[in-house]
Amino acid sequence: MGVALGSAGFAAPELEDDAHSAGPQADIYSLGQFVGWAITGKRPRANIPLLPESGAWRAVVETATRDDPAMRPESVTEFLEMVTRETQVPIRSTSGSHVPAAE
Repeated sequence: MGVALGSAGFAAPELEDDAHSAGPQADIYSLGQFVGWAITGKRPRANIPLLPESGAWRAVVETATRDDPAMRPESVTEFLEMVTRETQVPIRSTSGSHVPAAE
């Protein structure tokens, strides 16, 4: 029988079944719930994504907290790339044209 690990609300659903078979995507789920908590100020509940009402961070949390681990980013690097992609805001140059945000 598997052993469940993790903090309620922040732990990925697959940790309830068998924490030892969970992969890095379980950590991505927790990061998504942490971001949701930081933005909304609400404590997450088990297996319910804590989605911000709107904005770029909603897409980040929604992707990171998908029920199926295979549908989440596979690594922290991939998660951070998604955060950068979703939260970058184009900067207007003084000439009025769009330029990409500084990296």
